[in-house]
Amino acid sequence: MKPIIRLQDVWFQYPGTQHQQNDWVLSEVNLSIDSGEYIAIIGPNGSGKSTLARLLNGLLVPSKGEVWVAGLSTQDEKMLWQVRRTVGMIFQNPDNQIVATTVRDDVAFGLENLGIPRSEMVERITDALSAVGLTGMEEVAPHYLSGGQKQRLSIAGVMAMQPQVIVFDESTSMLDPQGRKDVLALIHSLHQNGTTVIHITHSAEEAFLAERIIVMAEGQIQLDCPRDELYSQALCLQRWGLEVPLAVQLHHRLRKKGVPLSAQVKSNDDLVNQLCTLLSKD
Repeated sequence: MKPIIRLQDVWFQYPGTQHQQNDWVLSEVNLSIDSGEYIAIIGPNGSGKSTLARLLNGLLVPSKGEVWVAGLSTQDEKMLWQVRRTVGMIFQNPDNQIVATTVRDDVAFGLENLGIPRSEMVERITDALSAVGLTGMEEVAPHYLSGGQKQRLSIAGVMAMQPQVIVFDESTSMLDPQGRKDVLALIHSLHQNGTTVIHITHSAEEAFLAERIIVMAEGQIQLDCPRDELYSQALCLQRWGLEVPLAVQLHHRLRKKGVPLSAQVKSNDDLVNQLCTLLSKD
C-alpha cells in the first residue's frame, strides 16, 4: 500500500534568507505516513514543526526535495487544488479560519468552493455540526461562540469537505482546559472513523495520545517511533527541551520503587485508576 503522504529529502528555507546552513528551517526530512495513522509531531519552538505542517498540503513547497500527497507532487501547481482537498488544515487561532456570519454559512463556505450540490451540502453540514456538538447553533454568529466552540466550528468546516487527512497545527494551544479536552476528543473520534490525523503540538501529554510520535528539533526529525516504544525512554524528551508528562515521570519513579504498575500509562487518569486499583486490594 502506498503512503498517503511522503516526504523525500525535504529542505526548506524562507524566501529572502541567505543560503547558509543555519538559515534552513528544515533539512533532510524524510517521512512516510500511511492512510489511517494517528501521528503526533512534537518539538520545541523553532523546531520546524509548523513549517512542516504547511508543507503537507502545499501551503508551502520545499526549497529542495519532494512532498507527495496521494501520489501527487506539491511542486505541481496544477495539482495543488486536489492536494488541498486531500489534506485539510486546522490552525492555532480559529478566528483566522472563520469567514461567514453564521455557523451554517461558515461550514458551507468550503463546500460551495468545491461545487458540492445543494442537497448533499445540507446533509454534510448537518452531519459535521452533529459530529462536533454544534447542532442547534446553525444561525448563531461565530463571534458569540467560545474559543473551544470556534475551534470545533473550524473542524466542522474541514470535516464537511471530507479530506482523507486532517492536520491539526497547535490547534489546542489557545484553548481553555474544557475546550482543549473537547478538541482532543474530536481528534480521537476522527481517527476512530478512519481519518488520517497529524497532530502538531508542543505538548508531550497530547502527543502521547497518538499511536506514533515524531520528535523534531533544529529542523530535523530526531525520533520517529510508536508511542509504546517511546514510553520506555520518555525521559529522553528533556534532551530536546520538551517537558515529560507528569503521569509518565511519576509512573517511572513508582515502578523504580517497586510499585507493581503496568508497563505504561496513557494519561493522568489512567495512572490514578491503576493506583486506586492497587489501593483497593489492600
